[in-house]
Amino acid sequence: MYMQVNNNVNAFPLSLTQSDIYFDQLRNPNNPLYNIGGIIRFKTVDVVKLQEAHQRVVLEHDVFGLRIIEREQTLLQYVSDERNLELRLLDFSSHSHPELVADSWLKSLFGTPVPINDSEMFHAYIVRISSDKHYYVGFAHHLIMDGWGFSNWASLLARHYNAEEDINSYLSWQEIVQNDLKYLESQRYQSSLEYWQAELKQVPDLIFPARYLQSYQSAVAIPSCRHTFKVSKTSHQQLRLRAEEAKVTVAQVYLSVLSAYFALQTGQHELMIGVPAHNRLSKMDKDMLGVFTSVSPLRVSIDVSQNLADFCQSAAYSMKRNFRHQRFPIGHMYPMLQDGHGRKRLYDLGFNYLKLDSRIHIEGDAADLVYLSHYHEATPLMVTIWEYGENQDVEVQLDHNLAYLSSDDIDAVASRLAWMLEQAAQNIVRQLSDFSIVPPSEVQLIKQLSQGPVLEYPQDALLHQLFETQAQLTPHQPALEFRGETLSYAVLEQR
Repeated sequence: MYMQVNNNVNAFPLSLTQSDIYFDQLRNPNNPLYNIGGIIRFKTVDVVKLQEAHQRVVLEHDVFGLRIIEREQTLLQYVSDERNLELRLLDFSSHSHPELVADSWLKSLFGTPVPINDSEMFHAYIVRISSDKHYYVGFAHHLIMDGWGFSNWASLLARHYNAEEDINSYLSWQEIVQNDLKYLESQRYQSSLEYWQAELKQVPDLIFPARYLQSYQSAVAIPSCRHTFKVSKTSHQQLRLRAEEAKVTVAQVYLSVLSAYFALQTGQHELMIGVPAHNRLSKMDKDMLGVFTSVSPLRVSIDVSQNLADFCQSAAYSMKRNFRHQRFPIGHMYPMLQDGHGRKRLYDLGFNYLKLDSRIHIEGDAADLVYLSHYHEATPLMVTIWEYGENQDVEVQLDHNLAYLSSDDIDAVASRLAWMLEQAAQNIVRQLSDFSIVPPSEVQLIKQLSQGPVLEYPQDALLHQLFETQAQLTPHQPALEFRGETLSYAVLEQR
């Protein structure tokens, strides 16, 4: 459906990805979970040249002019020519700790919800840390940008700053949407509909109960935290070699190790994992600024009597089956759920493997591209593997929603997952049941605790006093679990 907003501008529907994001945002009002972007870290920069480069990027690409409206109970968007071209300079260099001040400001910015109704959905700034350290900040709602798009944004900004010719040609955003509308009328969509109806007829159990939800009952939006650890370039290269032995990709090895860990930890033989699909097949798609990413649920069946190589091949086959149907919108999948308990999630574990060159160059000097978190990840656990280049360590990011996983929980997951990866790097044909999920350091700690002195309790302390003391020490830890419900020490103390 197309409609005139005024005499000169036509409105058109949202893309399939945009529709999924928009309606999920409506279910999570005042929540910044769809904020996306990051910073480019420069040494020295010509502020005027950077402002001019920024203006060119904003003027030349439709996504910066996108506005979402509702007309006659129909959701539409149009491309506005009115765009904020200002690139404001924020100077924190006079502070005694300018980087800490900048980090605090960035966390506040990325944690602030972006208005989405007939509003501009991006912001950009220059941040000065010192005379030889600056940030370009690019920040947008996911309705107009995905991670790949932000990388293109940064690369294009650098190209304009360096006065390099942009030889790429770009589709209009309206053409992208038109392709989606054609897909909805195609046999390919019908085939994917039938595939997902069969795939989702029965779904595996979720992994994580909302053990800490009581602690956030009054929160407008439940926060998340990010835990990171490194896989050394040596270990990553070993994993790459093991992947070649198993005839799979290294990304599939990481996914398989993650799946095997949770299968061994929970005893579940099937898992459902949310896996993003970039949906950028043509060169034009890959060069575009915008949002193409969708998420598909991947069913993984685990037989612990298999060896890891065979399991990797099985997971790779499942991913290949899904690949043919990854364009199908996740919003069209939820009505297929036949869970009698009102299940609202297809998955509670997400996995993404990103191989991006985080380096761009400004007049010959390297500048780093850094993605930032909004710290409101809705998925209970989102695992992102960042490969920055052959000569750099790999970073594993664990974004965990605090209603489901505490900091202590995620510390344990991180150390155990790192230990599983270390074992996989040594032997890809090890039987899954032979993997140890508890690292040697944790085994040693358990031994020490089991042999430690008996705790002495005050002789005159009453039971409720001991409980109150424990509530002060660990207020958000579970104190009581019964029939799937959990109460923390803090909540139970209030009762």
